[in-house]
Amino acid sequence: EFGNVDSSESGNATPTVGASSSSSASANASQVDLHSSRPHSHSHSHSHSHPLRRSSANTLPPASIAPVQRTGQLQPMAGHAGAQHALITEEVSAVGKVSTAAYIDYFRSCTWTGTALFVGGMLLNQGLLVLSNVWLKVWSSANERSTQTHSTAYYITIYGIFGLAASAFCYLRSDIQWSVCAVRSGRTTHQKMLESVFHSPMSFFDTTPLGRVLQRFSKDQNSVDEVIPKTVSSWSQNLFSIVLSLLVIVFSLPAFGLVMVPVLLFFFYLKNYFLMTSRTLKRLDSTTRSPIYASFQESLVGAATIRAYGQSERFMAENLRKVDSNQSCVYPYLSLNRWLAVRLEFMSAFIIFATALLGVLSLLYGKGDAGLVGLSVTYALQSTQQINWMLRMECDLENSMCDYVRIQEFQELPSEAPEVIEHNRPAESWPEQGTVEFKNYSTRYREGLDLVLRDLSFRVEPRQKVGIVGRTGAGKS
Repeated sequence: EFGNVDSSESGNATPTVGASSSSSASANASQVDLHSSRPHSHSHSHSHSHPLRRSSANTLPPASIAPVQRTGQLQPMAGHAGAQHALITEEVSAVGKVSTAAYIDYFRSCTWTGTALFVGGMLLNQGLLVLSNVWLKVWSSANERSTQTHSTAYYITIYGIFGLAASAFCYLRSDIQWSVCAVRSGRTTHQKMLESVFHSPMSFFDTTPLGRVLQRFSKDQNSVDEVIPKTVSSWSQNLFSIVLSLLVIVFSLPAFGLVMVPVLLFFFYLKNYFLMTSRTLKRLDSTTRSPIYASFQESLVGAATIRAYGQSERFMAENLRKVDSNQSCVYPYLSLNRWLAVRLEFMSAFIIFATALLGVLSLLYGKGDAGLVGLSVTYALQSTQQINWMLRMECDLENSMCDYVRIQEFQELPSEAPEVIEHNRPAESWPEQGTVEFKNYSTRYREGLDLVLRDLSFRVEPRQKVGIVGRTGAGKS
């Protein structure tokens, strides 16, 4: 307890720390003084002396003077030097590509059966669409012959069967994807993350901003619920379509296989360069978005206090600074997409040129089929949009998987002790009496901080009244 402050005539006052003089309410009362070993002093008035004021940094225990994070200063995450002493841990973005284990964990949450049915339905859907186009080529070639071996109804019926089967498999894979895979993965990831957060120790909530938790359960969870399934569907559809289209072109024009070698090398160079840069920019975007949510939520809660102290302009400027920091990651990402589009258009134009040139040469020397050449040129014309879109979807998929990795981090938070420890359950008759005994008890507020209580030992008898005495931060609670 702090003693009285005596003011002298010159206006100097010296706060002193002294023992409290309290009387017991009953003969059975006792006191536990958490700082009984500190020296006691009394205050005296001096009209001409200027005693040194005692700094609160010297009098308060270490738990009360933990470092405060200033605006613009970054605090490292756990595992870095000094992370345990920071009031608020900084959100650090991951580096490198998303691990294969993250993809395996996601598809496991979708169930392997649902994933296999989705892939099979997508492959059959795209394969039947290609077969329907090949059948049109067979039909057109048959019309060029003088004698007709089959009627028009025969060709229409086969073409209709291909179309209906492709539609059925398209419906099947879409239904499985959304009603099985997406629902299961969203429910599983949300349930694991919710249980992990609810069982986290209080130190997690003391060092983690509410905006970060809010982003995990809103934006990141929305990526798992909606964005990732939609992106996987679009990416796989374009991938199978491109592969089957190239097979048709190579089957029609075998010499195109030689042209594919430099095209594939250039494509994979663009893909790796684009994904590496885009992945980093999207991670920075997600990392710089959390402080915006946290600042906005804190400003809403403390709006009355902010206005009372006339600090509205400062908080508005701080919010704009965080928005600018986030936008500095968004604009380079948009420019990167334009950079990719120009190069993919050039590559697609080269594929169309090579296909058309080889088709003309094969017809010129009488070694090609006009129907297959026309089909090859048609697929080459479609490749521009398909390659561009597939690469975009692959980038979006990896960026969305970064959100899934952040959810995984919240699923693996340190947990409190279980609610029931089977091998340490007390007897059914417990408690027989109200005795509480501490033996050499030491504790700290959280991992990495100094001990607040050191080797504390005392015994409380049944029905005994106890008073715990100590200054702020001494560990009374």
